[in-house]
Amino acid sequence: MPKKLLMNMATNLCKTIKSDDVQNMIEQYGYPKTASLIKKDIKDEAEYKNFLIKQFEPTNILTTSAIIKIIIKFYSIVTTNYDTTIEEAIKTINYIYKDKNIEKLDYEFQDLPDLSSIKLLRKKNIVYLHGYKKNETFLLTEEDYKLFYPSNYSTEGIESLQNFLKEIIESMTLVFIGFSFNDKDFCDFFKRTKDKIESQKNLINMTYNNPKQNEFNHFAFIKFNNEKYDELEKILNDLGIKVIYYFDKYANLEEYLHKLEKTKVVKKEEDYPSV
Repeated sequence: MPKKLLMNMATNLCKTIKSDDVQNMIEQYGYPKTASLIKKDIKDEAEYKNFLIKQFEPTNILTTSAIIKIIIKFYSIVTTNYDTTIEEAIKTINYIYKDKNIEKLDYEFQDLPDLSSIKLLRKKNIVYLHGYKKNETFLLTEEDYKLFYPSNYSTEGIESLQNFLKEIIESMTLVFIGFSFNDKDFCDFFKRTKDKIESQKNLINMTYNNPKQNEFNHFAFIKFNNEKYDELEKILNDLGIKVIYYFDKYANLEEYLHKLEKTKVVKKEEDYPSV
């Protein structure tokens, strides 16, 4: 959840909260609670929603080569961002493909609250996990998180996001690129789901007397000299996500992805390679 978005909202819409207040609020309350306080200060629901929709309209900013490489390399993409950068990158790719007589990329788009893992089996997907301007639904405030991650709060809510996540965590390999793991609700749900899956596998292994194996079904690219990489590595290990360090700004992304493809999912712990 970008700090810049909340600061822009405070500057343009808030009655009493100033842009300079947002940083202190984030440090004190976290992003979702800060967003809730800003929304409460705005008061007008329509004004709040219209502002968000306008923020995520397509821009003329050129898409980066890294995003283009990611789109070409992976079958489907799940993003917690709200903007249209990925869509603009697809347009760029298809423009190039047309000039070279290559079949264009064809994607199905999904966004909150209508999420279905079944659609991932039909064709390539771009999934806006936390909302998008089409449905005018954005997961931003504390109330939004309680609604769409109800199991984190032991409350009733909308189950579509959780069901979608559970199914892809359990049945697919996820590769996290550019994700900060600062979203506590996402991480809490991911860990709880992963732990349940592991418990079920351990029970099956005990029943059939299979030796326990260390499994890494999911991976995350982390910049090696990131000042928080020690903290991130601890979080990712706790989540059961294999860390893949890179040493530049995705300049050699193909090389890293090639190594990832050659990494066996199930290995002995001492055999995991450094990438």
